[in-house]
Amino acid sequence: MFLIGAVAGSWLAVKTNGHPTPGPLGCCPQCYFSALRQAALYALIPAICRVRFGASEILTSLMLVYVADLFLDYLVRGPWRDPAGYNFPTHCGRSTPSPPWPILVEGGRLHLGAIIAARGRGCRRLVLLGRTIKGFEIRVVGAAPRAARFGGFNSNQLILLTFAISGALAGLAGIIEVAGPIGHLQPSFHLVTASPRSSSPSSGG
Repeated sequence: MFLIGAVAGSWLAVKTNGHPTPGPLGCCPQCYFSALRQAALYALIPAICRVRFGASEILTSLMLVYVADLFLDYLVRGPWRDPAGYNFPTHCGRSTPSPPWPILVEGGRLHLGAIIAARGRGCRRLVLLGRTIKGFEIRVVGAAPRAARFGGFNSNQLILLTFAISGALAGLAGIIEVAGPIGHLQPSFHLVTASPRSSSPSSGG
């Protein structure tokens, strides 16, 4: 989901060379919205496999990481390859939304997106999981599935919702990271990995 968000969010910037497109939103919001949407849809694949076939969401999520990694590698070595890049697998031009996230520490990689990610994680935990009925249902399904069934909770619906939200947030993190110190898509981008547990509904507890 992290890689898919980075690719999907970079696609519009790739087509416009990082410049805003005509319209009230401009390039930046559209890039981030694309990352949210496509990563959420990608995250629904292991969720549907879990709900429909009972497949392990951890295994399917891990396998989809390799699919996304190969897809990214194909793009930077194929259609999006820089013809003036001295045969290095990277994209031509700047593939990030404009303007990029500013660096907070000179000479480092910490940028403003890290603060936004931290605040988003806190809001999700405090507001969604701690202050809403839907968050309570998610925590019950993750901590006590049998109790959730006796309580009449729709566990399948909650699994789909949780995966979609988690995937969208991971995709947003991907495009924010690309828009920060990296500045363009490259194969080594996959070195930033996420814990499989973050994709599970049980992580809400």
